[in-house]
Amino acid sequence: MSLILIAFANKYRLKLKRDPCDGTYIIPGRHGQIYEYSDSELAVMFILLSDQEPSPRTWTSVRRKCVATGMTLRQDGDAEGALSFDPSDLPLAKLAIKIAGIRRVRQISNKHRTKLVDSGSRFKRQEDESTEALWRLGTLAGSRMDLEPTQNEKSGLNDRKSRNRIIEARLCQHSGICQTPAV
Repeated sequence: MSLILIAFANKYRLKLKRDPCDGTYIIPGRHGQIYEYSDSELAVMFILLSDQEPSPRTWTSVRRKCVATGMTLRQDGDAEGALSFDPSDLPLAKLAIKIAGIRRVRQISNKHRTKLVDSGSRFKRQEDESTEALWRLGTLAGSRMDLEPTQNEKSGLNDRKSRNRIIEARLCQHSGICQTPAV
């Protein structure tokens, strides 16, 4: 189950996708991806695109920087490799996002959102998709995590955002990665 990966993606506003090859969750980027390595660690895979010439010099530079900051080398190829890291360590998480070339999901301010709605523009509603994915994953896996708000909590809810905050607080208890303001 990808509890850590989903909480990590939600914490840093990253897009989460299912890998078409094996069906696991990944966070794709331009130069690699982040995936779940174990129950307590994530890993970043550094691979240059197929249209780029493989560069051992680039990989050596990335590998040295990552190992010097505390990542563990798991696979070492000629021009690509994989390193594992603790997702709760902020400098390691930022470095993993950077070397994989992952772009964060942009957020629309409330002012801009109302401007778009007033103009009649249709835009994709940016809800916490990773929270929803985790809720579905926990339900499908049969691990009866009580993520949904209780009846007392529901009486005070007025929107979907409040519901997601309660779910995220429960995720923090189960996964160990607490939601903090985006970096």
